[in-house]
Amino acid sequence: MPIFNALKPLIKIMNSLFTSIIRLPFARKTWVRGGILLSLVLSTGILSGCKTPAHTAALNAVKGQEELSGEFNQISFLNGNYLIKKDKFFGLYSKSGDCIIPCEFNQISFLNGNYLIKKDKFFGLYSKSGDIIIPCKFNQISFFNGGYLVKKDKFFGLYSKSGDIIIPCKFNQISFFNGDYLVKKDKHFGLYSISGDIIIPCEFNQISLLNGDYLVKKGNKQSLYNADGQEILP
Repeated sequence: MPIFNALKPLIKIMNSLFTSIIRLPFARKTWVRGGILLSLVLSTGILSGCKTPAHTAALNAVKGQEELSGEFNQISFLNGNYLIKKDKFFGLYSKSGDCIIPCEFNQISFLNGNYLIKKDKFFGLYSKSGDIIIPCKFNQISFFNGGYLVKKDKFFGLYSKSGDIIIPCKFNQISFFNGDYLVKKDKHFGLYSISGDIIIPCEFNQISLLNGDYLVKKGNKQSLYNADGQEILP
């Protein structure tokens, strides 16, 4: 086991120490039992993943990374990786010791196959491999129709799962409508396709369905758009 091999130097030092203790001329049996018990406790704690200083030191030895050279306040397991905490900040390392997310965030959680991060009052998103999908500048990020709905102040936008901007963050409302996205800004409505193309510009007071096409209204005038965004009846 890689962990056992990495712990060999530590175990060797411990055995040497316990051997020296056993040679003491007094209370021999007590020291022997205590030494063996201590060895078992430390070894079990390290190998089982207990969040102790010994476990931290062992994990650092296994990783062999400069970033993991100091002791952390907490090390835990998150979706197959190591979630670490130092002071009030969190970071994420792979099982092989590679840094996925730097230790500079107040919160890290798992969201739909990626990692939701929080710094101060802002949220962002990292991929499982450590790429930034959504920059950490939004007040809210939630999973929506296969992508991510973001909010900044009072405006909403939409990102794809891979981090492409589908709808810019400038609308008061985004909803799913007939396989497309209905957007609203102030008192005006528009329509975006799933891929982010503008089907109907955001300048109408109302958009509704009529026989598979889109009936739009502006003031007291109406017009008709097809599903591809072509104006049928100007």
